[in-house]
Amino acid sequence: MKSHDKTRKAVLAGFLAALVAACASDGRQAAFERNLARTQVALTAAGDADSLAAAAEFADWPRTNDSRRLALLTRAATLAPDRADLVWLEIEACTHIDTCDPTPLAETLHRLDPGNGAAWASLLDAASKRGDAVAMNRYLGAIANSKQFDIYWNGSIAHLTGAVLKVGTMDASTALTALIGAEAAFAIPAYQDISQACKAPATEDVGRLKACRSIATVMRNGDTYLTEMVGIAIAKRVWPEGSPEFTDAVAARRLAQYRMRTEGTIAVTSLHTNAEALDYLELLTTHRAEQEVALAVITGAGKSPSPPADWNVFTPGGS
Repeated sequence: MKSHDKTRKAVLAGFLAALVAACASDGRQAAFERNLARTQVALTAAGDADSLAAAAEFADWPRTNDSRRLALLTRAATLAPDRADLVWLEIEACTHIDTCDPTPLAETLHRLDPGNGAAWASLLDAASKRGDAVAMNRYLGAIANSKQFDIYWNGSIAHLTGAVLKVGTMDASTALTALIGAEAAFAIPAYQDISQACKAPATEDVGRLKACRSIATVMRNGDTYLTEMVGIAIAKRVWPEGSPEFTDAVAARRLAQYRMRTEGTIAVTSLHTNAEALDYLELLTTHRAEQEVALAVITGAGKSPSPPADWNVFTPGGS
């Protein structure tokens, strides 16, 4: 089994266990488990693009059914051919099936969103697996020449949660939590190829070093904290310590850590109630990036978006 497959199964199992445990505390565990299957049936019957995509993310929970998931996502993307977020989910489903070639999907995503370097991630992964150094350099160059690295995190969760709410099988809190868990398991790419390509001794090559410096910037412009942190880690490797670029990366990491910690202390992010879930869903709908949502949550709660001078990651309470 691929290491990335193990990771996504563990993530999905963890989220499902948390949901089941929450329901079990109210004596509703059996009903919740039945409702997962009922929700998928209702979404498939609805038949629109978002409903089919949401059904794909719930396919055979808590197990994973990559073939069924890809089939549903292909139907969804066919119904909405201009939706880059659906193509991204289709690409990620494709990468878990050995006989699926992500090349045409990657080209479609690049056509829909030319500035998005994530289009080339699956092709880089495939090139790495077959040991094709020429292709790896080509796709690393394509990522380096991009503007950002987006996986459409906010938009996917907002669209798919909305579809679940329309079929009326789950409340907002359960639906949003479930979709966040599913996307964490299914929509996040394997970053190790990009990260490994930007480590020594590979970066001793002048051309690779230049590409990786650009890739660091592209990743830092990504729409999730995870992508941004990968970019920051690369920047710290490819710029000399004490340089302005290295110093900026260190500061960006501290700021991201502070905002993630601070956001987690604010009630709306707990998603315990339907009101909290609907408020958070609105933020996902109106902001491109996860980082923008965090900033909106923090400022909306009247907290400072910048860490105090004496703050560090080990500060008790995180803020």
